[in-house]
Amino acid sequence: MSQDDVPVPIPNLKAPQYFFVLSDSKLSHLHDEARKGLVKLIQDDEMAPYYASLPPMKPALLDATALSTIQASNSTNLENLDKALASAYDTEGESEISDALRARANYLTKIGDKEKSVEAQKLAMEKTPGLGARIDIVLTLVRIGFFFADQDIIKIYTKKAELLVEEGGDWDRRNRLKVYSGMQLLSIRQFERAANLFIDALPTFTASELLDYNDFVTLTVIAGTLVLKRVDLKKKIISSPEVNQVLPDIPSLANFTKSLYDSEYAKFFVSLAAMEQTQLLPSRLLSPHARYYVREMRILAYAQILESYRSLTLQSMSTAFGVGIDFIDNDLQKFISSGRLNCTIDKVHGIVETNRPSSKNAQYETVSPSTGPRDNGHLKVFTLQIHLCKMPWINGFETNDVRFETSLTGDGSDAMNFDCDYSAATVILYTDEDLRGHGMTFTIGRGTEVIAGNDGSGMICQVVAAIKQVAERLMGKETEKLFQDMGKTWDLLMGDAQLRWIGPEKGVIHLATAAVGNALWDMYARSRQKPLWKLIVDMTPEEFVRSTTFRYITDVIKPAEALEMLHKLESSKAERESRVRDIGRVLYPAYITSAGWLRYDDRKVAALTRAAIASGFTHFKMKVGANFEDDQRRARLIRSILDDPKSFPADYQPPPATTLEGKNAGPTGCVLMMDANQVWDVEEAIEYMKGLADAKPWQATSSTS
Repeated sequence: MSQDDVPVPIPNLKAPQYFFVLSDSKLSHLHDEARKGLVKLIQDDEMAPYYASLPPMKPALLDATALSTIQASNSTNLENLDKALASAYDTEGESEISDALRARANYLTKIGDKEKSVEAQKLAMEKTPGLGARIDIVLTLVRIGFFFADQDIIKIYTKKAELLVEEGGDWDRRNRLKVYSGMQLLSIRQFERAANLFIDALPTFTASELLDYNDFVTLTVIAGTLVLKRVDLKKKIISSPEVNQVLPDIPSLANFTKSLYDSEYAKFFVSLAAMEQTQLLPSRLLSPHARYYVREMRILAYAQILESYRSLTLQSMSTAFGVGIDFIDNDLQKFISSGRLNCTIDKVHGIVETNRPSSKNAQYETVSPSTGPRDNGHLKVFTLQIHLCKMPWINGFETNDVRFETSLTGDGSDAMNFDCDYSAATVILYTDEDLRGHGMTFTIGRGTEVIAGNDGSGMICQVVAAIKQVAERLMGKETEKLFQDMGKTWDLLMGDAQLRWIGPEKGVIHLATAAVGNALWDMYARSRQKPLWKLIVDMTPEEFVRSTTFRYITDVIKPAEALEMLHKLESSKAERESRVRDIGRVLYPAYITSAGWLRYDDRKVAALTRAAIASGFTHFKMKVGANFEDDQRRARLIRSILDDPKSFPADYQPPPATTLEGKNAGPTGCVLMMDANQVWDVEEAIEYMKGLADAKPWQATSSTS
């Protein structure tokens, strides 16, 4: 990488960090330094747009004269950059145009104009031919995301950078990307994945445009201490020359990891408290995770000391950690009750007793609900199942707002949803092991977002925001306890006393809970190494009933009645599964809508209908209800193709007549259905469908609400 290619720190991420400190009254001891640093950065980088985006402060950071000077400089520089760009377009080649576009984009990025800088960088990327230069632009976009705390920008362009680097990024850019990716993971509480990337980049760190080296080492130590095994902690952190090089500059870091490794727990608690006050709470990146981090480090320290003893007194633990007995007692009780520590407290004798099995016998027995008791003389003998004692627990999640501009092509269009953008709010649930679960809920674009005002946060996906609220209810929960009774788990997700007011089984909360519920079911299936359908098929009647919440439906069916029904059919379940696996499309037909979206032109409708026939479909659905003449023409077109034997392959065999009874099928055995998506009233639906009768529709679904 040449000197010209070395990235510069734009936008300068120290600015939002300074503002974060100034905005927290609890950090008042840092306000003077932060204020001076922020004012200097705004003036040095001429950040008038960024300054304008900040809420008013008293006293103001800049006086009117200073602000006017910066704004005038912005106008002059942008005017000159626009002239240079126009000249490049008029007289220069592609390389010069690319340079001019990048210069303009970088200036907008430097001064903190979010919207204009993002658009300018995207335009520069389109016009820039070199792979390395395009990677640099994408990483600049990631920095813009970090600067404005925009997770969507961060995730989108971090992923794009990964794809570009895979195409042939050089060593330096690959190494810098590890730091960017680690920062993104750290921001969503994925400490283990972040630590692995940081440690890998530690000896060859070059991402100084993103953060200072000392700050990078600090993040590496903080993440690594939480997640690394003892032997790796010694090798990769404590004995690391890169870490030891900066320790004299960061006193709070110096004793933190070493005291934990050396089992000096009183010293560790002091250093953990110092770490919280000096590194976690004042950090814009780490502050949201400070409470979580301190809690997890306390659990780690408690687990480490308990690993060495079968029992020990509360007094000895109090002495070891340098805190009072009541503190130790209350802290341990909290973590024991949540299943995070394998021990019990004998209150009478003041003794903590470990109840974890040995590593070779880390199993416990539970009564299997699948078999129940069986008589053996006068005794009830239970069949037992063995499970691993250490169970994964949910420790994080990641959300995404994924959108596809289907309104531009007419995909998914119908009479009620004419210009929808098919979208999904997605969530990934993480555990302390490799197990994870992916879920989504379907949305159609603009209807799922809310404008968040002029606070610099931009547009927030309402469903994604709700998913975060729902997913938080699973944090710290053991997966097996959730899987054991998925009906109760659903009630847990729906049971937030305050969120219920805007839900629960309707609207945005229902959509959000669907995504989290889907992710949990996916995790359940992955834990059993089965596809989800097979997981459900293999359930016993008891497991199936426990997986269902019967809230509001017990007037129709009660759990005992459902259990009785399932037991009656249990003996034939294997045969029915085998039959479903063996049968083909004739007995269980599927229909296709892809050929019949409302806004498709006739040529596309005809081509997609023929393609569907070639794929084996015999049941077709078209969207209707916006314009009668258009619907009549499209219906006749589709029916003419379906009824023409020439549309089918030579070896085509129509479905058996018995499967087509009452379906208004044509001579080739094809069935046409219509869907109005609730656009009509009752009488209108009747009259409208009478006019389409010559196309021989089988049914009109969703005609009215």
